[in-house]
Amino acid sequence: MRKKVVLIGTGLIGGSLTLAIKKEHDVTITGYDIFKEQVERAKELHVVDEVAVDLQHACEEAHLIVFASPVEETKKLLHKLASFRLREDVIVTDVGSTKGTIMNEAEALFSKEVSFI
Repeated sequence: MRKKVVLIGTGLIGGSLTLAIKKEHDVTITGYDIFKEQVERAKELHVVDEVAVDLQHACEEAHLIVFASPVEETKKLLHKLASFRLREDVIVTDVGSTKGTIMNEAEALFSKEVSFI
């Protein structure tokens, strides 16, 4: 079974990361971005394999969720993510510029079962 990766924020940093993941692993990358043209471009460039129409559905099936969005947007989306029924073995991470803020937010929102790196 192919593992599923969700990329939230399909710009240069997130796109570079998912291209590296795709190079080394047989995964399906689903992209989500508040800017539709950005995620569509990522699909055209084969940075992502699929475009998330429903973020909740995409995240609930994901083995890895990567936030590559601005810190304030990541904080908002973490609250949304906390209400989803995530896989028990999911790993969530971010590539934001400030780790402390995001880590504190994640620790307050997620149970110990969710691995947030």
